[in-house]
Amino acid sequence: MLNKIAVFLCKTLYLTFFIFYITSNIYSQNPNFETSRLTINQAVEFASKNNPVLKNAQLSIEAAKSTKLGIVNFPSTEFTYRQGQMYSTNIDHSFEINQNFGSVLTHLQNSKFTDHQINLSEINYRIVKKEIIAQTKIAFYKWIYLINQFKIKQEQARLYKEFVRIAQLKYELGESSLLEQTLVETEYAASKNSLLKITEELIIAENKLKQIMNIDGDFIPESDSLVIYRLPAGTDPNNRFSSTILLDYYKNLYNTENIKYNIERSKYFPEISAGYFNQQINNINGFSGWNVGIRFPLWFLPQNAKVQEAKIGKEKALNTFEYQKFNLEKEIENLVIHLDQIQNDLIYYHENALKKANLLISTASSQFEKEEIEYFEFLQSITTAQNIKLEYLNSLFRYNETAIKLEFYTK
Repeated sequence: MLNKIAVFLCKTLYLTFFIFYITSNIYSQNPNFETSRLTINQAVEFASKNNPVLKNAQLSIEAAKSTKLGIVNFPSTEFTYRQGQMYSTNIDHSFEINQNFGSVLTHLQNSKFTDHQINLSEINYRIVKKEIIAQTKIAFYKWIYLINQFKIKQEQARLYKEFVRIAQLKYELGESSLLEQTLVETEYAASKNSLLKITEELIIAENKLKQIMNIDGDFIPESDSLVIYRLPAGTDPNNRFSSTILLDYYKNLYNTENIKYNIERSKYFPEISAGYFNQQINNINGFSGWNVGIRFPLWFLPQNAKVQEAKIGKEKALNTFEYQKFNLEKEIENLVIHLDQIQNDLIYYHENALKKANLLISTASSQFEKEEIEYFEFLQSITTAQNIKLEYLNSLFRYNETAIKLEFYTK
């Protein structure tokens, strides 16, 4: 029995120390470290400058542009030198240079393919940037949301702790039963456990934000008030959101596959070659000339297979484009509906629930000071009011999260 009590006391001491340590780091400045205040705009700026995914997307543009230098890729130049008895018993020599210039039509299609690759990488960069910005904003609001949740849970734990003290006094005076005291202590232990969970979630949320910004340090929010996120103003509500940027990406993928198909078809077009020769006959120099030729495949089956494969790739890309177009339209529609639902919840909280919660706190506090209600009734009233505020915070965060996701599709 004594061992169990010792273990319980050790766990309680550990939890108390851990929570105190965390709250000290969250709500007070550590003299050994410089704490920076962070706004959502600063967080977005850090992420835009430091996020490696965005940097790689920028490098992909540069890599795509560098391929323009290799659009016209001729085969290796062929040089042939001969010496011996070629046209008489005399020892003569000759040399010949030939170059295959390939298919002009294929070069043109390769040029179009490179331009589309550059365009595709630029669109991808814009998409990645919008995604990083959205992730940063959601992570920032999640951080603020948990800070506010932490404060409410911390207040609940403080009230339960005081309730435990009062219950113990009443039990010692014989005014309450052991069952009542046990119930109070159980509620207090649950409140401490809930506070510990929120504390750990808060650490994870802050680390998540730092990961997206790709920067370390001690940060506190410039303001820890969770405010509603304002979407960019739009003149036409029906045309405010669009999946244009994503549709451009999938449309460009289709165009790229179409060009691949045209490249394979262009290989039916003859390849052009040219050459120069210079030779010696009977030890007399100066015999020279040039040649022009064309090359075309007589055996078409292998190239036909490649053309058919490219054609199937083009059709698959078209199917993907059509599906993504439909899918994105429904995704935007669902987000708008979801946002409207949460907005109705927020209206309910502002017009009804929050007012009642504040009234509940003020009435319970007043009656408790006048000793018109017991501490248990006071605590239940305060807890109910705080739970309403927690639910409101949750709805407000979900609204901001949905609004930011919807902003991704803003024109």
